[in-house]
Formats: sequence, C-alpha cells, structure tokens
Amino acid sequence: MGNFDLNNMAAADKAAAQQAFEKSLKEADIIPCEECENTTYNSVVVVKRISSLASPTGEEMIVPVQTFQCTSCNHINKKFDV
Repeated sequence: MGNFDLNNMAAADKAAAQQAFEKSLKEADIIPCEECENTTYNSVVVVKRISSLASPTGEEMIVPVQTFQCTSCNHINKKFDV
C-alpha cells in the first residue's frame, strides 16, 4: 500500500484503510520467543553508547532504543535485538 497520510484522506477512504489494516493485523503471524515459545512481551529500553567518531554531532551520545523482552523468560529475540 506504500506510504500515505491519513490526514489527507476522505473519511470513507480512512475507514477502508483502517479496515484493511485491521484485517491484515488479524492475519499477521504471532512471533514466539526463540527460547521458550511464549508469545507475550514487555516493552523495554536498551541504552546504547555511540562513540564520538560515529556520532553525527562529533560527541559521544547515549541513545535509548526500545525493544521487546519475553514476559516468561526475559529473552530478547534476535529480530528485536538492537
């Protein structure tokens, strides 16, 4: 479907797009934990340090990055690893 702006769509088009998204979401695969097969996760933050050499500002940066951690075993899937 590509990129589109819901703010510039007519009401009927917005409703159709929302219905299409909801249908896609219902049909989407659930991603199990690689370690224990659990299918629920907590949102967690991993803190990364970017060296001054790699930083766009030329200064060291501390960057929080959101990822998902299994609620059962605390594992972070490779797909979610940041």
